Amino acid sequence: MKRKVKFLLVVLVISIISSCFVACSKNEIPDGYQLIAREGDTFRLYVPTQGWMPNVSGGTTSAYYSVSSEATGMPAASVSVYTPDDAAGCASADAYWEIAEQKLKAELDGYTYIEDESGTTVLGGETAKKCVFTAQMNTGVDNSGATVPVKYKFMQLIAEHNGKIYILQFSAPEAEYAARVEVMNGNAENDDLGIIGYFKFSEAYVGGDGKKYDKVDGINGMKLASSKERPYVFYTVETWKVDESASITTVYAEDKSNVTVQYIMPDEKEHSVEKYWQTSLLTYKNVLSELVEGQPEEKTISGIEGGLVGTFSGKRGGVEYKFKQAIVLKGEVYYVITYTATAENYEAHLSDVDKMIEHFSIK
Repeated sequence: MKRKVKFLLVVLVISIISSCFVACSKNEIPDGYQLIAREGDTFRLYVPTQGWMPNVSGGTTSAYYSVSSEATGMPAASVSVYTPDDAAGCASADAYWEIAEQKLKAELDGYTYIEDESGTTVLGGETAKKCVFTAQMNTGVDNSGATVPVKYKFMQLIAEHNGKIYILQFSAPEAEYAARVEVMNGNAENDDLGIIGYFKFSEAYVGGDGKKYDKVDGINGMKLASSKERPYVFYTVETWKVDESASITTVYAEDKSNVTVQYIMPDEKEHSVEKYWQTSLLTYKNVLSELVEGQPEEKTISGIEGGLVGTFSGKRGGVEYKFKQAIVLKGEVYYVITYTATAENYEAHLSDVDKMIEHFSIK
């Protein structure tokens, strides 16, 4: 039950459709894209900044589309890159596929290979085998309320590079696949190469900027909460826990009050913290009733003037929640710190949250 309460509070925060990029030189990142990488990755996976969330907590370099499928309630698309464990001894993509397909046939219900959409392509400068197939995955609910299986469609690009097999996999519910797969292939009219076109093999990835952020100098009672791959440094109080499984920096108290940190690159050319604040409120209105806004105030955050800190409240499922949100814009990126708590627990953590905001810094 405690886990469920915690999850609900975090969902209210991350329901704002946004995305982030991993710290990296901007010149290396295609416009409108973000780098998804883990320590040691010998490739670079780029996905769009808008609508896509990194998901590297499970040991796989992946991302998911933050809009949910109507059929399943799960992300409407996902992309991942991995080196399969059963590829040992395989010198080519064809050799690996012979092994992989036998397992897919045995383990997936309704597995069907789509010959006319499969073939040969290029991935990261290497010749790759393209395999497209469908299978029954997950469940959904039909118009009568009955649980029904949902068919998913997969695209796997399999390539051999420096003696290793790599797989770039894209998946979505079959009914939505056609609408989502454009992000893989890109759009030539907009000079967008897509996830496949921007993918490349490279030297092993090293996160961060070489600096050490594992010590808290002069901040009594606080500890580091952000990973070194983040383009910011975020500390939380010692009594709060860090959610290591979250795709964004998330910390929470014993009563499940929580603070999250997001960094977001907007699509629009003209942007400001005031505009983000108003957009954020509109989005929260979609998940909260009786939304009440407090008057936001200007504040210097991470040494940057013109930041904004504001409060608001609303109800969901009969429970009143209160929020405090700090927003600062550096270059073309918003950094957003959001505190969420039930109305009865909100005041108890305000001083701790203010300390977190005060000691937040952008690299």
